[in-house]
Amino acid sequence: MKKIRHIQTCLLTALLALVAGRGAAAQEINLGIPPVRNFTKKNYQAGTQNWSAAQDSRGVLFFANNEGVLQFDGSHWTCQPVANRTVVRSVAFDAATGRIFVGAQNEFGYFFPAKNGQLHYHSLLGLLPPDQRNFEDVWDIALVGESVFFGSKRIVFQFFKEKISRHEPSGELTAMFATPLGLLVQRNLSEILIFENGAFRSLFRSPELASELTAAMRWQGDTLLFSSLKNGLFALADGQFSRWRTAHDGQLQAQRIYSATALPNGHLALGTSLDGFLEMDSNRRIFRHLNKKNGLQNNNILHTFADRAGNLWLGLDNGIDCVVLPSPFTSIAPDGDLQGTGYAAAVFENQLFLGVSNGVYRTAWQGGYFNPEKKPFFEKIGATDGQVWALSAVGNELLLGHHEGTFRLAGQSCSRISGEPGAWTFVQVSDDFLIGGNYAGLVLYRKSGKNWVFDQKLAGLNESCRFMVKDADGAVWVAHPYRGLFRIEWSPERKSELRVEFFNSKNGLPSDLNNLVFSVAGRAVFATEKGVFRFERVRDAFVPDEDFEQFFGKNGRVKYLREDAAGRIWYVVEKEVGVLEVDDFGLKKAVRKRVLPELTGKLVAGFEFVFPFDGSNVFFGAEQGFVHFDATGRGGADTVLHLVLSQVLASGGGRDSLIFGGNFLKNGQ
Repeated sequence: MKKIRHIQTCLLTALLALVAGRGAAAQEINLGIPPVRNFTKKNYQAGTQNWSAAQDSRGVLFFANNEGVLQFDGSHWTCQPVANRTVVRSVAFDAATGRIFVGAQNEFGYFFPAKNGQLHYHSLLGLLPPDQRNFEDVWDIALVGESVFFGSKRIVFQFFKEKISRHEPSGELTAMFATPLGLLVQRNLSEILIFENGAFRSLFRSPELASELTAAMRWQGDTLLFSSLKNGLFALADGQFSRWRTAHDGQLQAQRIYSATALPNGHLALGTSLDGFLEMDSNRRIFRHLNKKNGLQNNNILHTFADRAGNLWLGLDNGIDCVVLPSPFTSIAPDGDLQGTGYAAAVFENQLFLGVSNGVYRTAWQGGYFNPEKKPFFEKIGATDGQVWALSAVGNELLLGHHEGTFRLAGQSCSRISGEPGAWTFVQVSDDFLIGGNYAGLVLYRKSGKNWVFDQKLAGLNESCRFMVKDADGAVWVAHPYRGLFRIEWSPERKSELRVEFFNSKNGLPSDLNNLVFSVAGRAVFATEKGVFRFERVRDAFVPDEDFEQFFGKNGRVKYLREDAAGRIWYVVEKEVGVLEVDDFGLKKAVRKRVLPELTGKLVAGFEFVFPFDGSNVFFGAEQGFVHFDATGRGGADTVLHLVLSQVLASGGGRDSLIFGGNFLKNGQ
């Protein structure tokens, strides 16, 4: 007797474990590059080119490929050829029947599962008389009402009630679309036909078009937008067909729009032949531009398809890419191709400053729209070459902690304040004094007019002082991961003197190693190998902090804590990155833990950094530049997890037998 041996399943949540937005943002920000997943020919084991895409009711994707129809369930790829094993040019899913219709070279039909759930191809050529079975590639499929239309360059085939009708308008048919108006066909480039009462008639002519249409999309109101290969965008509104002008018309014409689709967020996705993908917003601005330089496998896009989660799938001349447009995470490389490690960030005087391993870069901070066509997007600040450790806005100055000392940044200029090497961090201890932590101890700075200036190197502590905070009682805590903790008392009256106390495991810490200090709610808290501790002065001892214990446990190594202006606490515990958020219910407040698995493995181990600028914009230092997080989320995409049963096999007698192939006949049955 055979036993069920293997059940393959897949969780689809916008596919590929790429998470869509959470909630709706007050204002979209387009800074950085969204996550892109590349699928090569080696991944999907089929032909190079991918001409069309569709998605079924389960979320499974289908691609028209040179070697057949690709099926992707979020984990596994399969490829099914058509009857004559030619290039598949088009694919469409009919939710009413559960059929996956395809068009190929001299072939069209549909895939439908057998009783065991395995897809089988059904050619429709047998419904045609033998003398009508020779025709060109079927480039387009359109579902209109109960009919399925297959379009070639000369003929349109209509499949209705299991019968085929042949429509052959004179001239060359260059495109076919299903629209709210009905079935539209482009003839001889300049004329649009509409299918009514079983026949085609002319809807309008436009000599200005003079280019093959590549998409028809419903836009605002009753407007239809059309993309053309060589002449940009056009609109049909109130019976009038005209150019849909943008500030980028020259660029669109030069790059050639080969495919386009309307996105769930109200934007347009334009796939070009020469320069990748362009996203255009409702204000007709280029909102995003991705090409081979910043994530795509190549620049020649054959098809654009938005899945129901809002992800954009790109059928390429060689491969398939998935751009997770709803993701609240984007990647920023301020130094371009160098992709230096991110260590520090600040927004100061409406400028965004990013510090990486080779210097400081800046751009105007707008908090919303950033022009992706601006080149270069970031400019490097002169005299900042080398390792950056800190960017701190203190009063009316932006201070730079650098391998070569402490500097003052003002616009594009950089001036040295102190040559003491390795400026890690800064803590203001009074209105007129600032203490800096360096490679070999502490440095005192004083206010001179409006500027901070070097005062003296402080004696009494000769350790590296990378972690330093001011406690509620005015004391300064310094943590050394391999030495222990130092409590420092300092006063302006005796500014050259430090009173230093040393603490380690003898004082209640779980270990002498990996003890760090951070500031939460105005007091020092201590991150250790076994959770978060607080200091009790009356006992001169450290005790576990119960407030954190309920979220991080008793044994997790806490690596980083950062409180923002709203009271949220951003954390890194072991390899987990997330935030503790406060929900205000009036008389009652509740803290909830929000894990951000998308950041796992991306932060710099040992140098974790988070800059929560405001309620929406959070920057994480990453191994390659920075990750920007829109903390409000974007869009209303479907983020529900869907379980897709891919395959059930039974083993026995030395071989496997297929019990279920993963495809349902209809409506989950």
